[in-house]
Amino acid sequence: MLQSLALLLERVPNERYKLVFAVALTSLLYIATIVLDKVSSRLQEYMWKAPPPLFTYQLVGQVMLATCVLLSALSLPRRPVHSNRPLPVDGQYNASIWSRYTFQWGYDVLRRARSKGSLDLLDLPVLPSGMSSARLHNRFQAAMKSDNLTLWKVIFLVHWRTFLQQYALSMLQSAAQTAPQLAMYSLLQGFELRGSAQTEDATSWWWVIALGTSMIVAAWIETQSLWIMWSQLVICIRSELIALVFATAMQKKDVKTTRKQKVESLSTPQTDSERTMFTGKRDEHEDGSTRLYGTQMSTVNLVGVDAKRVVDFIGASHLLPSSLCKLVISIAFLCNLIGWQSILAGLAVLVALTPFNLYLSMLMSKAQGQIMQARDEKMSVINEALQGIRQIKISASEQQWLAEIRWKRNRELEKQLYCFILRTALVGIWALGPVAISAVALTVHTLLHGHLSPSVAFTSIAVLAQIEGSLAIIPKLVMQMLEADVSAARIDQYLQGTRLMTYMEHGAAVSLREASISWPTAEPMDRSGGMFLHGINVTFPPGNLSIISGKTGSGKSLLLAAIVGEGERLSGAITAPGCASTAIDSSITPAGWIIPGATAFVAQVPWIENASIRDNILFGLCFEVTRYKKVLAACALTKDLGE
Repeated sequence: MLQSLALLLERVPNERYKLVFAVALTSLLYIATIVLDKVSSRLQEYMWKAPPPLFTYQLVGQVMLATCVLLSALSLPRRPVHSNRPLPVDGQYNASIWSRYTFQWGYDVLRRARSKGSLDLLDLPVLPSGMSSARLHNRFQAAMKSDNLTLWKVIFLVHWRTFLQQYALSMLQSAAQTAPQLAMYSLLQGFELRGSAQTEDATSWWWVIALGTSMIVAAWIETQSLWIMWSQLVICIRSELIALVFATAMQKKDVKTTRKQKVESLSTPQTDSERTMFTGKRDEHEDGSTRLYGTQMSTVNLVGVDAKRVVDFIGASHLLPSSLCKLVISIAFLCNLIGWQSILAGLAVLVALTPFNLYLSMLMSKAQGQIMQARDEKMSVINEALQGIRQIKISASEQQWLAEIRWKRNRELEKQLYCFILRTALVGIWALGPVAISAVALTVHTLLHGHLSPSVAFTSIAVLAQIEGSLAIIPKLVMQMLEADVSAARIDQYLQGTRLMTYMEHGAAVSLREASISWPTAEPMDRSGGMFLHGINVTFPPGNLSIISGKTGSGKSLLLAAIVGEGERLSGAITAPGCASTAIDSSITPAGWIIPGATAFVAQVPWIENASIRDNILFGLCFEVTRYKKVLAACALTKDLGE
């Protein structure tokens, strides 16, 4: 009563929400105490007699009052709905306990989808600030700076509370999923022993209620576990990994050095020297593995394939302790049901199949690394061909490039076929194992006891089905874990790779003093060979036009790259004016178009965004009609757009 009064008097939403938990828990315990105390103490006396009216009214009144208090507490919202104009903020953390844990807070989006038939970005609420990509990336980046931790350790360090919460729910779910089997066994056993006594029929009804309740509770726990997996682990970790890979890509060296590699012959008419001329930007280690240096396709594969594999395993990782817990509980239950001899005979089949499973899993892990390597090499060659398609057409070397791409693709397909064969063998073992365990266990029980009762048979089949499901999940999780470990190692290697060193110094003008510069390389460059400029002394006058001229290959692009910080300084000093901390976006007006110290770089190879011509020209700046028309005229686009 005092808690309910305090709940009504509290005006601060967050403080009132804290009292909700206390009131709800107290009401729930009060209801349970009344039912267990009153009913259990007088069940035998009043089960088949009309109970006294006073007892009935008192019991019903107390339960109804406590239930009303419980429902009222569960229905109080945490705080008022916030809106981020023009879109509302996601209501998960604003809703009441009942609405949050029954997912009623998301019904508005579902109703909107049903009425419109589809959803676009403006129909979705804004995510909470804690799930923004910038905040997730900053938190993950801060954790990575401590003690050079591996990717797996950083992920667990950042999300350890969520992992423990999900694992606890998974273990609880494993125990809850065994309760229906126990209720079914007791119900079937009651049917077998059913006689004329009415008490036995009433007990059967209690087991029916327990069976339905346990199934509902198990399903609710599973739903909450899945929601935590998707909303707090999968989405957040994938966002963190993608942001981390792209942030690292912005700091990686744009390696220009072409390194040759010996490639084993795999049914291709090309010689090693012919193949090597097409596959630059790679290096061969002593162990024969290939590393790609800063290629765009390797970054795309890390984001599209490797990050997804890591996240997929993290999303399913809770099934591993859950399956192990379910196995322990189910085996203990079966030991009491059909005897340890039958269980031991069934487990002997599992032990016999384990070495084959482990050997195939080890081969699968190695094959996954090989196929990812082949995929990176193929995408690197395709990207290089697409970038130089004009030169390929001019030199009439289409057939050579086509043969190279086909050879890379055939090599990838050979690795993929090998993986499919291993996967088929693993699936065969997974399908054979559970069936063999069930057949052997029930056969041994029948031989030992001479009969198989319906309660034991149906319950054993249901429990063995759970064991079969757990045994089928564990090998898949192991294979997923091996794939994710390979992908995590690739991401780790990429993150720990060579990065550009900040060498720009602040100065009044752009200048180079005794500067020796080169294109970025993956390893320290030998000055006896390669492209580099040394002993450069030049100062560009501020506010004036400076032109760098020279023949092809003389180092003009290298000099510009060094000025913007994209080269590699071997010695000397390079200075440039600092830029004021002004956001370069659509808020800039034509009056403030020129920003002192700001640097813009227009590369030889244009970067075209997947947007309109106007968006590519504006590049995030405000639309100024006069300047926009001048740009169109300077690019000779006026006639094209006019037509």
